[in-house]
Amino acid sequence: MRKVMVAVLMTSFILTWLSLGHAAESADDSIYYTRVGFSHQKGTHRTTNYLLGTRVEVNTEVEVLKKKKSTISIRIVSTNQQVKIQNVENFSGEDIDGIFERMFSREATDLTAYSPEQVENIMAGNVEPGMTKEEIILAIGYPPKQKTPSLDRNAWRYWQSKWDTVLLYFKDDVLDDMLD
Repeated sequence: MRKVMVAVLMTSFILTWLSLGHAAESADDSIYYTRVGFSHQKGTHRTTNYLLGTRVEVNTEVEVLKKKKSTISIRIVSTNQQVKIQNVENFSGEDIDGIFERMFSREATDLTAYSPEQVENIMAGNVEPGMTKEEIILAIGYPPKQKTPSLDRNAWRYWQSKWDTVLLYFKDDVLDDMLD
């Protein structure tokens, strides 16, 4: 009887171990693409969305490592770098699920409707007059709701640093002017 119990336990252990190994091989459950470009400093992106630090382009393949109440930990697949998305809800106006939805998707964002020059600006995180609101979001992410409560407004404010902002003015949803 004891041999049967040991055999059953060993079989159960082996089956569990194999299924865990298989799950680890099909890790696409945790693979996403960035929906917007963003910057991070020292491995942290705050949803205040400071426009400085290391850039992560739209459509960057990432592995979602962990999602907590106010943070999302990711690994950039191409560089193996880990980045923590820290939600500052007072600035973002979103809970962590809203931030996740804004920043990540199972599918890469289709950029085929844009000209090569537009795609180049989006991928580089450049903001220039003539860009649409959609292009700007793809390039640098969403402006913080604390300073831009509605994307329908004709002026969006982004933080360049903790003390400095840039104001984007739109005419018919196209960037017309920028003021530091």
